[in-house]
Amino acid sequence: MSDACAWPATPPDGAFLRVEHGADAAELTASGQCGAAVMCVRVEGAEMNAHWHRVRTASSRGGSGAGQRAIVARWPGGTCRVADDAAVAAVGAAIDAAHVRDVESWRRAREGRLTADGGWLTVAGLFWLKPGANRFGSDASNDIVLPAHSAPAFAGSFALDGRRVSVAVAAGAAVTLAGKPVGKTSLKSDAGGADPDVLSLGALTMQIIERGERVGVRLKDMRSPARSAFKGLRFFSVKRQLRISARFVPHGKPKTLDVPIVIPGVTETMTAPGVVTFDIDGKALRLEPVIEPGSKQLFFIFRDKTAGKTTYGGGRFLYADMPQDGFVVLDFNKAYSPPCAFTAHATCPLPPEQNRLPVAIEAGEMFAGH
Repeated sequence: MSDACAWPATPPDGAFLRVEHGADAAELTASGQCGAAVMCVRVEGAEMNAHWHRVRTASSRGGSGAGQRAIVARWPGGTCRVADDAAVAAVGAAIDAAHVRDVESWRRAREGRLTADGGWLTVAGLFWLKPGANRFGSDASNDIVLPAHSAPAFAGSFALDGRRVSVAVAAGAAVTLAGKPVGKTSLKSDAGGADPDVLSLGALTMQIIERGERVGVRLKDMRSPARSAFKGLRFFSVKRQLRISARFVPHGKPKTLDVPIVIPGVTETMTAPGVVTFDIDGKALRLEPVIEPGSKQLFFIFRDKTAGKTTYGGGRFLYADMPQDGFVVLDFNKAYSPPCAFTAHATCPLPPEQNRLPVAIEAGEMFAGH
């Protein structure tokens, strides 16, 4: 280390601050954050990479992560570590605000997906198929009764042969697949995480799903009463201390986990790469994530002491990026209710026993009987 320096009052183009705070790392433009108040010691890039990113400077802010804040400032031609506590607090406040903005953006996207065409608020039915013919249409005599606003009295028939499904559309019924009229064709299901074929009929869509030994038709209705009556989601206030850096402990060898779903006696087999360990309010906790087919994220299905009170009784979901340097960032501010909180026609996974936490996590999405 050499050459004491002051952060320039007008940083050059390309200057930024990198702030590390517990699990967080963010880069902000320096202008307007600290100005000349930031005092730093110049270090070489190699030394910073090897050492300074691990340094933690005491913070005046409380909560989880206090005492774990450091700032590194860099601009073309120089890199330095901030050694001024007031500057640390000022930039820390900016990072806290950035986290709030990130969570608020996530919330908007979450509600957008929920209310979109084809979102979970449009799911209006689930019909398990019997071997042979399964008639569908708006008439009550059909095996699958569709809303009359989009379907004729008889629109066609699904045929189940083993686990194979085909559809035969009645003459005059305007059923399409990928935008083209359908007469008779086989249908691909969602088995193994695949994208199923989607039949369209007016404001309705139908697709084949497989759960355990069952094969069924999932119906979505863009005019669903649940979608029309939806009044929005509710959330706990954003809590920075519940964005946690959890240690990832990989399983010694590949492991699969049989995850129960809401259908009694049915499980889904998923890959379980390891466990994460962390503390909340001084309690040592652990969760075991799974990886869904085709996904590049960890999927946490968990329940805590808020379940059935301020959050959905069946637990909540949380996604996290894959481990980096042995750690996983768990932002419980992005925990959300499963589809079963919004429709009786979903087949949600349930929290396995090891993912039932003995603490109340008052962060993320709330539930008030949507």
